[in-house]
Amino acid sequence: MKETINGVEYEYEIYKLVDQFDDVLHTVTPQFDFANPPVDPKVLAISLVKTMMKHGGVGLAAPQCGLPYRVFVMGAPNGAGFACFNPKVISTVGEIGFEEGCLSFKGLYLNIKRPEKVEVEFTDWNGQIVRETFDGLTARTYQHELDHLNGVVYTSLVGQYVLQKAKAKVKTNLKKLERQRLNFQKQQIINQAMQKVMEDRRIEELNKSINISIPDINVNLPIGG
Repeated sequence: MKETINGVEYEYEIYKLVDQFDDVLHTVTPQFDFANPPVDPKVLAISLVKTMMKHGGVGLAAPQCGLPYRVFVMGAPNGAGFACFNPKVISTVGEIGFEEGCLSFKGLYLNIKRPEKVEVEFTDWNGQIVRETFDGLTARTYQHELDHLNGVVYTSLVGQYVLQKAKAKVKTNLKKLERQRLNFQKQQIINQAMQKVMEDRRIEELNKSINISIPDINVNLPIGG
């Protein structure tokens, strides 16, 4: 598959997610070496974003795809995303609990306490160092994905009683997710149909507006010169 960004065409792939019991999820990833990159960082970033989109996530780390690279992507399920190579947290503010999910543990939601605001540093896909301050869901996503690069999964951040109680709800949650997915697909079909109807109406109205009746004009030309 191909994606064109800023006039440059990149070939990317959709990765498969590893099993939740895979050892790669419990392994610390090494620094990504931009001086001698093991893979093209731009292709890697695009592939991760596309994979995240396919699975409807707001974040995805390379280890979740079985890749030993210190990078994750985050963004919106509609496709707006960016990559964070060699990410770190510089400072934090506050603490708040919030229910988290994970693409590696479908249907499992756990209330995790994390800093509410974080000052972070990471390298973008061009090899440029970026400093940002995130809060809310963005801060939480950043921290969740950084945990993946450090071999930490969110199931290890709660006690066994809380974990087992949450696991008992997984089947019900998966059914809800499937209903939401189907409803979303139906809504997309409806939206596309409505858009087609509106486009047809605009074309019909445009045709009416330019269909001007022109009266016959009889011109008596003189005979002779």
